[in-house]
Amino acid sequence: MSRLEPVTGGLLHSMYRIRTTTGSYAVKVLDKGVVRTSEVRAEYRRSEAVAAKFAAAGVPAVFAMDGRQGKLSDIGVRSTMVYPWIDGAMLTQKSAGPQAAHRIGWIIAAMHRTEISQSSFNPPHPFTSSFGEWRQLVDSAKANDASWVDEIQEMVPDLMLWEFAAVEATEALGRNFVVSHRDLDQKNVLWTSKDEPAIVDWEGVGLVRPAVEVICAALDWSGQKVGAPDQATFKALIAGYRQLQPLSVEDCRFALLVLTGATGWLRANMRASVDADRSPDRRAQRSREIVQYAKSLQSLASNVDTWTTWCEEPAAPAKAEAAKATKSPTSQVVPAQPRGGMVDCAPRPSRPKTKRINIDLLP
Repeated sequence: MSRLEPVTGGLLHSMYRIRTTTGSYAVKVLDKGVVRTSEVRAEYRRSEAVAAKFAAAGVPAVFAMDGRQGKLSDIGVRSTMVYPWIDGAMLTQKSAGPQAAHRIGWIIAAMHRTEISQSSFNPPHPFTSSFGEWRQLVDSAKANDASWVDEIQEMVPDLMLWEFAAVEATEALGRNFVVSHRDLDQKNVLWTSKDEPAIVDWEGVGLVRPAVEVICAALDWSGQKVGAPDQATFKALIAGYRQLQPLSVEDCRFALLVLTGATGWLRANMRASVDADRSPDRRAQRSREIVQYAKSLQSLASNVDTWTTWCEEPAAPAKAEAAKATKSPTSQVVPAQPRGGMVDCAPRPSRPKTKRINIDLLP
């Protein structure tokens, strides 16, 4: 057995590669501050179990392997999970292009069609911050000479208005929830040499309103986090989703408003960037996230009307073209474990067998 080889990436946890006589594996060492309670560790086990159910339904989900302690192992004071190693690469946050986006839209729809019990999940609630909380965050940043503090302080009034608008849009969408990934952007999809997607990092799995996840993904995959989104890529993801699931233009608009007021990640990064218990590199990484995410929210607020029009369905084509456009993909589904594969309209594969390795003996 080889030594653990550090792997770059990941905002919260540390990733390593280990090579053994039975193959290569990815080892995720969970952040001690995140998994300090048994309840949180139980949530990680649950998320991996859900990923396994999606994989059994044909979604290219990569989920933790079973060891003597199950899918999560406590080794000393650290908690770890082991995955099959995927020889793939993630795309940048720039526009991924229509072809990749269409696949992702189809995969999201496939997840939304999969029946997963909702009984163990709490529905998400819109959150509005008080001015006092924002002031406390800004004051803490000033005390630590945070580079982003002036920019965020100027945005606080707008941030609070966007939060209230998001609450109203959430109520308009109603209480139609599905269990899904909830963080399906470029960093959580590995693409193999055969351009097959493998979905990783399921720790955020939970209940979500379908339109919110679809529109969030359409923006992410069209490059909205780093610049102006590509219209063709945005529309391609929506079209891929609509091959399996309905999506109204009205719900798209509500979803855009919900996302404009989604400030939770911004506030979490503001706290983490001045947390003395984190390494300087981690704090710097969170500071970059703050600036990028704030610009993303500003872009959302300015373009709700424009991007709503991108969700309009094209005029019905001629019969022959319509049949061609709506024809189901014909490529074969590739089992998601140990390698990810493209979700397709072919019959669902049986759940692939996984290897057991002695996780407890890892160094």
